[in-house]
Amino acid sequence: MFRQRSIMATQATIALAQKRVGDRQLEQMEAGLEVARINAEAARKSAEVADASMKTIQRPYVYIDHYRWTWHPDVNRPGRYFYTIRPVLVNAGPLATKDLRTWTQYRFEDGPVPDDFDFPMSGEPGPTSIGPHGSIALYAKQITDDELIAIRDRRRFFYVYGVATYHDHFEGTPVHVTRFCANIAEVYGDPLNPRPTEGIDEPSSVRIHFGIHAQHNSTS
Repeated sequence: MFRQRSIMATQATIALAQKRVGDRQLEQMEAGLEVARINAEAARKSAEVADASMKTIQRPYVYIDHYRWTWHPDVNRPGRYFYTIRPVLVNAGPLATKDLRTWTQYRFEDGPVPDDFDFPMSGEPGPTSIGPHGSIALYAKQITDDELIAIRDRRRFFYVYGVATYHDHFEGTPVHVTRFCANIAEVYGDPLNPRPTEGIDEPSSVRIHFGIHAQHNSTS
């Protein structure tokens, strides 16, 4: 009887030990599964970050680089001049734009536009494209020497603004939008008598400086 009880006690001890080993193995397995889940989630997030970073770095990125202007003799008004103004749009990205559309507007005003000005657009957008690290000049506006004098003397205010929309080449990304607006802030020299100069930085006796407007300037 004693021997039988001893065997039973030993078997119970072994069973208890086996259960403890099994419980510990189960805990280790569950811990391993949790570590694997955490690692998989970290890998997924890392892949998402890498994908987003790649799309950000590789996408076209469009912005207004400067506002180009030139003066010309006016054949319709001998001895007088007109000035051509046009924004220059640049793609700083390594890929070309896709489905690029641009709107460019010019306005003369009797005073500064109000803070709640809504920058209305009219006309059909101009379809175009900009290659990698390329640029294009947008729709031009001609103003006369008399109009430029009125701007210089603060009797008139001149604004150029617009919108460019485009896609990149990645699936599922949103439309990118570039908004721009500037005004002629300063006019130096005599618009009735422009002359070329030898200066590289200032190649004309007349100089037109543009100021970036507080509203309607953004990129996405």
